Amino acid sequence: MSQAPVSPVNVSRRRGLVGAALAAVAAPLVSTPAQAQPAAGAKKTFVLLPPAWAGSWIYTKTADWLRAQGHVVYTPTLTGLAERAHLLRPDVNMDTHVQDVVNLIKWEELSNVVLVGHSFTGGVVSGVAEKALDKLASVIFVNAYVHENGASIQDYLSQRSHSDIDARLAKGELGLPNPPAAFYALPQKEWARIDELHTPHPLGAIVQKLKLTGAVERVPKKTYIMLAQFARGRDYELKHFNRVKGQPGWNTVSVEKGHLPMVDDPVGFAQLLLQAA
Repeated sequence: MSQAPVSPVNVSRRRGLVGAALAAVAAPLVSTPAQAQPAAGAKKTFVLLPPAWAGSWIYTKTADWLRAQGHVVYTPTLTGLAERAHLLRPDVNMDTHVQDVVNLIKWEELSNVVLVGHSFTGGVVSGVAEKALDKLASVIFVNAYVHENGASIQDYLSQRSHSDIDARLAKGELGLPNPPAAFYALPQKEWARIDELHTPHPLGAIVQKLKLTGAVERVPKKTYIMLAQFARGRDYELKHFNRVKGQPGWNTVSVEKGHLPMVDDPVGFAQLLLQAA
């Protein structure tokens, strides 16, 4: 599948008060391999990739908290989603989304990036590592797919979802509709807002098979966070956590949270990301 033309990424750049003292957080939840680590409280640069069907809006409160601690945070909306939904085209695919992030890193002149992929955007993290490995200090997969070479998101979904995607492609549809908010193990008070703001996820990004050399394995720090309240009982979610657990260079942590903790526990989720960064 050819690489899609790329539209500029709409980047949220609101900054908190740089230099604010980093608040003390709970003891680390992950074990860290022996390697050089930044000094405690050092400012970090986060790039937070939204989960499927979402855009930068989903990270507003989490990003605000991190910025208030003095960190730099970008929350790009990928092409074809949320406020960029009008850019959805047949040729929007995983290459497009990878290039969205690579371009952000290049033109914002970022380095030592903590790149976070959630759910579907785990594949974007692996793709970015292939093109901008030297810019990444850490990657964090949150209930995310850790792609193998030649695999697509569709390959990791249930057979029912796999068949549904094929049927939609046959009809010429461009996006996979979002499931109801109740699916995410999310408090009911959040359902209406999530249902209103979610948009169909580009099918091209779901079915494109990634060509990977394994560059993500060479990122200095790698963490997988399993949101167990949601993932439990879903083999297609658990398989990625189980595959990297115990692998050299990987940190793994399981927490009792639903699939969208940036919505119902934004500060707690921000602290978790900071501990893993």
